[in-house]
Amino acid sequence: MLGCSSKHEYLQPATDGDPDSPYLHPDEGGIYPKRQPTVVPKFAQEARKAFSVMMKEVDGEMRGFKSVPFDYTGTLLVGPKKYAKRQRQELADVLALKSGDFSKYDAKEAVKLPGGRFQMRWPNAWKEELRKACAKGHRGRQAMTSVLDWADHLVAEGDRLFADTPFASTWVIYHDALTQWWEKGTQDHLLSLGFPPSRQMCCQGETNKGTKAEPNRYEGKLVGDSPELDPCDSNLFSDFEVSMAQHVAATCELAADDPKRFKVGTPEELSRTMERVWQVCPSSERIVQDIMRFPKALKRIIEAKGAKVPELDNRRGRRKSRPVTLHSDCDGAIAQREAKFARIDPPDDSS
Repeated sequence: MLGCSSKHEYLQPATDGDPDSPYLHPDEGGIYPKRQPTVVPKFAQEARKAFSVMMKEVDGEMRGFKSVPFDYTGTLLVGPKKYAKRQRQELADVLALKSGDFSKYDAKEAVKLPGGRFQMRWPNAWKEELRKACAKGHRGRQAMTSVLDWADHLVAEGDRLFADTPFASTWVIYHDALTQWWEKGTQDHLLSLGFPPSRQMCCQGETNKGTKAEPNRYEGKLVGDSPELDPCDSNLFSDFEVSMAQHVAATCELAADDPKRFKVGTPEELSRTMERVWQVCPSSERIVQDIMRFPKALKRIIEAKGAKVPELDNRRGRRKSRPVTLHSDCDGAIAQREAKFARIDPPDDSS
């Protein structure tokens, strides 16, 4: 991204147009500073993360918790088949090299190893090095991350969060209908991690069960997008996006290079902003509220004979606003902003 991320900008007239100078009304000679550039590229880069939430009983009450985000910024999340193909391409590329560090390793011996020259160069860490190579966009290929890495991360986070509960070995995953997640290779991997379909929220038993003659594409999977069942899609991501905007606004007076400022100008800045805001939003109360809606939504879907229930799809999060919780990095920025506003519009002591 280039320049500001917003088309809207608030400018303060001051002496000589200096934003650091005291406020001066335009009628008295005040000059507005120049607008910041808002050039938007044709193909804007993105910060990409995967989030998950859960709730559990603590001291007699239900509380919501958030997992550590899974970061795949700069890459495309792909299924096992597509990722395996990309790995084979990387192995073949280095096998054909005639110069450089990889060329030092015998190609005839490399073809005998599953990791090829990667394995010869890094005997104990070749899988990680191959993963790093696949995460780079080079030789005309797009950078990729395997959905299996996301599955590993999600299971590890779930085990951590449920460790002190009676559900430490029986907790279940609710994922949306992401094609890569329900690919056979991903499901086989989840089975190896102890997550058969019975430990995932999906069509089971006679629900959407097909036959050999007439298979059902939804058997053992999900029936497309059901935002009314997903706490994150229906409301929590809306809370999260609003909170990010509030954090950006709250710290706009800090210097551009201040590490406490929340910025969204580049994928790296946006990624860091997302991680820090996720620490405080969504709140435990919001998480519990939305997870507890699941049984109600499921009942209504059953009553509608499996059809989507529009009145339960609140993915835009239109609900009563609550007091905002800001990250501690905002404390000094808010004080600085209030001091500036006090200089611009001093309180009337006469009252």
